[in-house]
Amino acid sequence: MDTQFEDVEHVDEERVALQEDVSAERDEVMDTQFEDDDHVDLLNASVNYNASEREPQTTTDDLDGTINDDSPILETPEIQETLVAEEPLSTSVVEEEPVTYTLLPTGSKFGKPIVVGSDGYAYSMLKELKNGGHVWRCSQRGKIQKCQAKVTSLGDKYQRNTTLHVHPADPSLLYKKELSAKIKAHASQHVYQSARDIATTSLNDRGQRPNLPKVVNLTRTANRQRQLLRPPTPSDLNFEVNHEYLQSEDFIIGDLRVDEERHILFATPKQLDILRQTKRWFMDGTFKLCYIIIKRLILVLLV
Repeated sequence: MDTQFEDVEHVDEERVALQEDVSAERDEVMDTQFEDDDHVDLLNASVNYNASEREPQTTTDDLDGTINDDSPILETPEIQETLVAEEPLSTSVVEEEPVTYTLLPTGSKFGKPIVVGSDGYAYSMLKELKNGGHVWRCSQRGKIQKCQAKVTSLGDKYQRNTTLHVHPADPSLLYKKELSAKIKAHASQHVYQSARDIATTSLNDRGQRPNLPKVVNLTRTANRQRQLLRPPTPSDLNFEVNHEYLQSEDFIIGDLRVDEERHILFATPKQLDILRQTKRWFMDGTFKLCYIIIKRLILVLLV
């Protein structure tokens, strides 16, 4: 309101000054006896035009001091704000699933029993209690990091102590231990099947589990298991052939001794049948596949 009053007073001052200038000019014209009516009319018209151009439409009422503004008022459109509703917080409580434990009689690296929890930790046997129970200690026993978490078992009931693990869990640990045990059992029962085929077939049900062993490592596991089942390596020529391990009684067709030398002949019945029907034989000797006491392996090749 103060700003509007100041603008009105300024316009009034300009109007008064303009009228004084016009009056002075008119008096000067009268003094010089310039009676040209056309010139006077033109001058009055110019004064009225300038006054109307400078005079705003806003007037002030002298009685009450109010401002009369006849100009149209431009209304500013109201800004509408849209509030994005926040999603309500979930009040549901996720219940922690209880940890279950699985006993694997030959689950360890050396074929000893271990207990694997569904939370991704494994335990090896520490001691046996008088009541028939067992105390299992975390199998993470490195030189630098030794985990002291333990589990006590009595029958099929397990109870873990309050000591926390000092290493991260492996979500696929139970699957890997069961996979290793399955490969060892399969390699022991099928001695002549390729170890790599056993490893590849065992991984068919791996799904989307993370951090699984490679095929080459599982192949090595199968070969190590077979190595434990093999007869001891002969140290002299007086060893006995283990026909039970070979699972083929007709594979050894001859065992000859000449002076201090020993010649063992082996072939399958099908190979002997082919040998009878072939007229041309070739023989080849190799030394790379021989042990210390065996000097030469001679192969009979048929065409």
